[in-house]
Amino acid sequence: MIAFVLPGGGVRTCKQVGMLKALFDKGIYPDRLYGVSGGAKNAWALSLMARYASDRPGWSNWQYAIEMLGFEWLDLTSTSDVLRKRSLWSRFWGLSGGWGGKKSQYSSLPLREMLQRIWDEYGPSSQGGELGESCFTVPTTIGLVNLSSGEYERRENPTVEEVLASSSMPGFMSPIQMGDDWYADGGARHIAPINDAISDRCDKIYVLLATTPGAHRIDFQPKTQLDVVGRFASILADEVYADDLGDYLSPERIRTGPTGPGMHIIAPTHDYFDSFMDIDPAKIRHGIAHGERVAREYLG
Repeated sequence: MIAFVLPGGGVRTCKQVGMLKALFDKGIYPDRLYGVSGGAKNAWALSLMARYASDRPGWSNWQYAIEMLGFEWLDLTSTSDVLRKRSLWSRFWGLSGGWGGKKSQYSSLPLREMLQRIWDEYGPSSQGGELGESCFTVPTTIGLVNLSSGEYERRENPTVEEVLASSSMPGFMSPIQMGDDWYADGGARHIAPINDAISDRCDKIYVLLATTPGAHRIDFQPKTQLDVVGRFASILADEVYADDLGDYLSPERIRTGPTGPGMHIIAPTHDYFDSFMDIDPAKIRHGIAHGERVAREYLG
């Protein structure tokens, strides 16, 4: 059983679009999809979009889906397409326990609207069915963190709210209330949910990293508070990556993992972004192209 694991990384997860394209062009398709944070959005949208057959001769439904997902990425022009800065009054009102309890400096309403639009276009209503496994091309699992227990939790074939929660960094974006508990970014616990795939007995696992493993120096010139917070979040993500990947990144383990000869880690060699929210159309195009190039080199 083939699993694709899509770790988080904010805007850097655009590289996964190119990596997925290279895999699909090689005829490698997933039996299960796993994602966290930005990778959760990619996995979720891809699994919904691939329900539709391609009208291009010789194209699989997966190749159609990755083109549609690429269009979603290329439509982004700035950070405001995903986050909206709250007014001083709304921030004060939220911190005071006012309407909605919005304890964050930025509103994720634009991201919610984007996810809802994808759901409306490719989800159960567009397929004439109800929410469930049939909405997704393959079983799709995302990870999020329960802020009450502090534990990582899985969600199978998730809803818009669950995908949004998986991407929500507390204090920066509002956590999402579901039932009696509040949920936030799954990357706080596991930014690369490899163990989810192993526990489901997947025997070939492709991990599509969004960022170059390990600490790396960048030309950091902050212009706003968002730049500083974004860079700090990227540094924290590097530490979680190190914990999740462990010794899988050593040269002798790249192609051989605990389930046998089947752990494949495809990693970028260059980072075009200053932070996880450095949304710039030119950088996104470069990121997608770079992801495709390193994947093709890896696959041979």
